[in-house]
Amino acid sequence: MARRSPPSWIAALAFSVAVLAVASVAAGGRGPVAAAAGPKDAKAAAAKVDELVVGRIKAVKDLVVAPPADDAEYLRRVTMDLQGTIPTYEETVAFLQDTAPDKRAVLVDRLLASPRHADWFAMWYGNLLVGSSIRNRNVDRRAFNDWLREQFRKNRPYDEMVYDLVTASGNSEQNGALGLMTSFETSAADAAGKTSRYFLGVQIQCAQCHDHPYDKRIKQTDFQSYAAFFFTTTYRRNMSPNNPEVSFDVNSYALEPVKGRGGNEMMAMGRGRGIPLMLEPVRRPADLRGRAQPPMPDAKFLLGKTVKDVPGLDRRTVLAKWMTSKSNEWFAEAFANRMWAYFMGRGVVHPVDDFSTSNKPSNPELLKFLGDELARGDFDVNHLIRTIVSTDAYQRSSKMPRGLERPDPSLWAVAAVKPLSVEQSFDALFRATGAEAEVARRLAMAERADGAARRQLVDPRMAIYQLFRRSFDDDEGAEEETFTGTIPRGLLMMNGDQINAMMSMRSPDSPLKKILAESRSDRERVRRLYLTVLSRDPSAGELNNALTHVHTSRTETEGYEDLLWALCNTTEFMSNH
Repeated sequence: MARRSPPSWIAALAFSVAVLAVASVAAGGRGPVAAAAGPKDAKAAAAKVDELVVGRIKAVKDLVVAPPADDAEYLRRVTMDLQGTIPTYEETVAFLQDTAPDKRAVLVDRLLASPRHADWFAMWYGNLLVGSSIRNRNVDRRAFNDWLREQFRKNRPYDEMVYDLVTASGNSEQNGALGLMTSFETSAADAAGKTSRYFLGVQIQCAQCHDHPYDKRIKQTDFQSYAAFFFTTTYRRNMSPNNPEVSFDVNSYALEPVKGRGGNEMMAMGRGRGIPLMLEPVRRPADLRGRAQPPMPDAKFLLGKTVKDVPGLDRRTVLAKWMTSKSNEWFAEAFANRMWAYFMGRGVVHPVDDFSTSNKPSNPELLKFLGDELARGDFDVNHLIRTIVSTDAYQRSSKMPRGLERPDPSLWAVAAVKPLSVEQSFDALFRATGAEAEVARRLAMAERADGAARRQLVDPRMAIYQLFRRSFDDDEGAEEETFTGTIPRGLLMMNGDQINAMMSMRSPDSPLKKILAESRSDRERVRRLYLTVLSRDPSAGELNNALTHVHTSRTETEGYEDLLWALCNTTEFMSNH
């Protein structure tokens, strides 16, 4: 389909329609967590969350809260959040016609139980932990994504999942959880900075070379002592000539007491092959040469006590037990805050990974309740999700009454408008244009193929994905969960050959073919196209404009192709609202 300049109303539409035991030594624990009073009750927990949110809203004079979202708005929002894409036409029609009072809760349960949810959360969380580049030669992305997908499919408790990520050892071909550790290569500094940021919400990397400039609690010695938990870990890349497959070995070795100059010292015993993780990975430590082995520096919990090595127990295990404990002052609240930010567009602590003395939570009582609810529920991720999406705060409309400014986003008086991630953007586009049917056929072929043939079958989304990644990322290639839009992105969506081919009637699985064949009236055709792309009915004005364009186009096909193109280029389509 040759792309022509669209009529003025389409151009306007495209840009105007509106995201343990070890733990007991931690300093300043978060206090006791109350025992669960009974079965997990997401509805009751959601009511408490709303009470805490509304309590702060009431303190703001004359604040107007957005009305509840209608079914179409809620359906698209929660489907995008839980599956990373838009609902199908059939799902939209069925939900809008459903009159059951509990249909939203039933919808959430169905979305959480679907394979698509596990796929999407594995992608989202994997990108957070190791970045989105599929060419990262330090990570076996296939094995890592498969492992994460299985964790979310089983709804594995979050503490157990993190424990496995932090303690992972062995070979990457047998243990997909190794993806996090291999991403650090030989840098204990990276391991320290990123595990603290991802799992505790505390950014300590600024203290690597000097005392932390913004959080006076954290000194350079704190960073070095926390990084020492990774000094007993070795990393090895396995490669062979003429073989593109790369695997990794990661091992931890325990320290054992030996007689040294200063008395009994803990020394490395039975170390596996590989390079130890060090603060300066480019420098080969003396113990690799087999002589002048230095004593291993002590490790210390973050802002906690120094940990004495126990014979037979490797340091990463000790760190993971402390980190994932219910008594840890950061662990539960850090993940609860990250999930709240994911669904609500902003964390109680914002940015989400900056729990510091200079960055206080906007609603401390809400943060504590969310963290306690996660810990009380034994780190059940789906329970936390059900709690958040059941709140009135999550189910508010993203549209404010006409003439009123949007309030402070930390009040959550109106639903956030969140730009889609790169993955959400192209998955939504593939679904809206019917192209995901071809993807499903290719992936089914890959599943039936043997190992060698399977590797040769390329996911047909990858070509478009690479285009999206290059066009949507900023110039510095920063790893971000969302983007705000770039000029190359706009040009790709408006003029890209691959995008236009997906929207053409000649596309094998084009929804336009089905719509034109099954619907006799143009009014019904336009309505079905809106439900397919934007998951809602058109307004009276939108319907009249669309009908006028279709009736004045050179051909019926061109008119409907233009309409599909225009809807896919709207801000409404490219955001979660």
